[in-house]
Amino acid sequence: MTARTGAETNRVSDHGVESLRQELQRIMHELGTLEAQRQSIEMAIAILELRAKNPNLQRVEIVPISANKLLAEGKGRLDTVGGTVHFTGTISDVVEEMMHSSGKVYHVDELLERLAGCKIQVTRKNLLNILNRWVRQGSRFARPAPNTFTLLEKKPRTA
Repeated sequence: MTARTGAETNRVSDHGVESLRQELQRIMHELGTLEAQRQSIEMAIAILELRAKNPNLQRVEIVPISANKLLAEGKGRLDTVGGTVHFTGTISDVVEEMMHSSGKVYHVDELLERLAGCKIQVTRKNLLNILNRWVRQGSRFARPAPNTFTLLEKKPRTA
């Protein structure tokens, strides 16, 4: 049996904590992937049900539920082009609604997967730029960890 110094014990403890953090981050990423897959399956079922009711339907494009809520708040609009419905709104609006409805903290990679599931294409770099701009302004989003974002907690107004 060998005795460990305080510094050695701290290194071992720090390594253990870091490996647990990495494992947690991996699991959270995996959960995000599974959630995106679940949503894709639900969308596929909805499309099949829609096609069963309307056999002459040629094209279906899903508008995410969050987009419907944003439309109700006047933060976007629906355009019908060639029989297809398109949502026009900002990426920030959609991300904010995703965070608000789930109450979760999202890693940028998970956000990219969820946005892709909503048929919204954005590069990782552009999404980071958009979210970091809001973080720097101190409004809308906060960054609790690197490349991880959540809604900024709104402080109650004082008179």
